[in-house]
Amino acid sequence: MDPVMFGGSAYMPLILVLMALSFAVQFWLRNVYGKWMNVQNTSGMTGEQVARRMLDEAGLHGVPVEMVPGELSDHYDPVAKVVRLSEANFRLPSVAGAAVAAHEVGHAIQDKVSMPALVARSRLAVPLGIGTNLAPWMVLGGLLLGGAGSVLGPR
Repeated sequence: MDPVMFGGSAYMPLILVLMALSFAVQFWLRNVYGKWMNVQNTSGMTGEQVARRMLDEAGLHGVPVEMVPGELSDHYDPVAKVVRLSEANFRLPSVAGAAVAAHEVGHAIQDKVSMPALVARSRLAVPLGIGTNLAPWMVLGGLLLGGAGSVLGPR
């Protein structure tokens, strides 16, 4: 395959495959989440109740559980020491809501024990967040500029 064909980079096919895999994983995750969002968990506990119980049992009584707008916007904020759950996960007694709440509480517990992976994640959160938001635009720009370079002539 001619490296100039994909924006002048021999790595472009790999980047495109990784982007396709990323979209496939997001599609799968949303489908699984949607399925289990409509199934009530056997305890009848909302995501908020699951999170609160798990936090209390872990000795994290001071970590609040807050509701945030959006879907799948759930996260643990290690700077503010707060678990944030999207509205549906916060209010509904679904299997998905309980699972997401438990996942986020897991991050709070990792923070409590200073797990190295969470410490590294916390330090990288801002730059990674910026990179995640800019990545599609950078790829598009690279494709356009690479294509423009091949049209304009040799380098």
